[in-house]
Amino acid sequence: ELLFDLDTEAVIRRAWDDLRDAGIA
Repeated sequence: ELLFDLDTEAVIRRAWDDLRDAGIA
């Protein structure tokens, strides 16, 4: 089981938003 802190979650969300905006995801 992987536990992520709030900072890590924020980084993941930001990266996902960047990919989505680029039309990759």
